[in-house]
Amino acid sequence: MAIPRIDAEKCTGEQDCFEVCPTEPNCFELDEWDVGPAGARAYMSAPEECIECGACEVACPPGAIVIE
Repeated sequence: MAIPRIDAEKCTGEQDCFEVCPTEPNCFELDEWDVGPAGARAYMSAPEECIECGACEVACPPGAIVIE
């Protein structure tokens, strides 16, 4: 099973991955303690819920999320 891997160096904190994730519960949560230029960065809180749709990978800056 592939899961999204977040590169914190490339994540700007725009929370697009959180917004586009279609799963319930959301695969991502926002980390208010880890803030990028645009806001709180996301982290994988429920990788077992990931359906490998790729929406997060497309929505985020290039290389910020890679599904492996």
